[in-house]
Amino acid sequence: MFHSYHTQIFGQLFHPGRAIMETAKGIQPAAYSASAVPSERFHQTPKAMSLELIDEVITGYADAAGRMQKVGLGIE
Repeated sequence: MFHSYHTQIFGQLFHPGRAIMETAKGIQPAAYSASAVPSERFHQTPKAMSLELIDEVITGYADAAGRMQKVGLGIE
């Protein structure tokens, strides 16, 4: 639909890893990373990702990229 208006649009796939901050309500969301090395910047220790969780994230990215492509967002 947006193509007919010659509109530029993009989508971005993003995983914050251990660089995740608390919410406006002060809630500390779970941070996931390759290891449980504490983040001095964000004052928390992320949870080390299991191979199963890594596979789940990869699948999620692939699925999201497929949906983006399906609606006409070119992946370059």
